Amino acid sequence: MFQPGERLLLKLSGEVLGRTSTGESGGIVPETLKSICLQIKKLSQYRWTIVVGGGNFFRGGNASWCHRSTADRIGMLATGMNGLALHEMLEHLGVPSCLLSCGVCSGIGEAYDPRVARFALSNEKVVICVGGSGIGHVTTDTTSVLRACEIDCSVILKGSSVEGVYDADPKYHKDARFLSCITYTQAIQNRWKVMDFTAFTLAQEFQKKICVFSILSPQSLLGLIDGTLRHTLISCG
Repeated sequence: MFQPGERLLLKLSGEVLGRTSTGESGGIVPETLKSICLQIKKLSQYRWTIVVGGGNFFRGGNASWCHRSTADRIGMLATGMNGLALHEMLEHLGVPSCLLSCGVCSGIGEAYDPRVARFALSNEKVVICVGGSGIGHVTTDTTSVLRACEIDCSVILKGSSVEGVYDADPKYHKDARFLSCITYTQAIQNRWKVMDFTAFTLAQEFQKKICVFSILSPQSLLGLIDGTLRHTLISCG
């Protein structure tokens, strides 16, 4: 499914960094952080970019007590904390990495520039992007597709606590059917909210494939790459 040397973008949900195998903890769980970074180290034959969320610290969309633009800026700062943790762990494990930031996170690592990111990837460094898109009202899902377009990543790997897409919410519908392959048109028309619709539309326009999988599954990245992990592939069809 993937070729050595291929540029892959991992959209890493912030929530998963705050979860253990037995449940939620909040903040950053070192064991979870290390597990993800070790898998990236084992998959060093690929060129990795990570766009990380900040939901383990703050979710802007859930903050009804302040203006959305302010809430999004707080959320962007949360991605900076996660990015610093990823950068530190990767370096600790001997994996060269580059931390790039924008918006309110400027000053954490280097300023984001797609040319800098592409150069780092060509030198086999893991690129970590924080600060979202740098503006409010844009999710890190959409940012991940935008970064994939800017730095020529062929596939977006959406790693969260969800193993893929169902035709109904499996929490409330026992007969919900797992979908291994869907199109962007189907995702938008059926309002499946595994990613926001702006991300779907952008990915469709620039023909970027998205793999949705649970990164909380043991050795999930390794399983996704070798084709043994259950996931949903979203494409133009």
